[in-house]
Amino acid sequence: MAKKTKQKTTAVKNNPAAVPAAKASSTCFRLSIATAKQVGLAGDFNGWKPQPMKKSDPKRGSWEIVVSLKPGVYQYKFVVDGEWRHDPACAENVHNSMGTLNSVVRVK
Repeated sequence: MAKKTKQKTTAVKNNPAAVPAAKASSTCFRLSIATAKQVGLAGDFNGWKPQPMKKSDPKRGSWEIVVSLKPGVYQYKFVVDGEWRHDPACAENVHNSMGTLNSVVRVK
């Protein structure tokens, strides 16, 4: 008769699969520009492909989009009627390879 043995199981520390992924945060981007017909948001978080923004206040020309972002530092721009623009309300901007500015958002 075979002897029954108990198998000892141990948790593996520092196993990336065992570490919970960083939670994403809802980040709201807003731009006020009364004359715009279309506004999009593009950044390194979406492959620089503009996502359409919605008018949140047509009287004031406010546009808005909420994006789910994991903690980190991201660069972005608005695309207003086909023209790429940095965020005039953003305090942090960096120069890009095109000789213009990208705005920076930090998600905690």
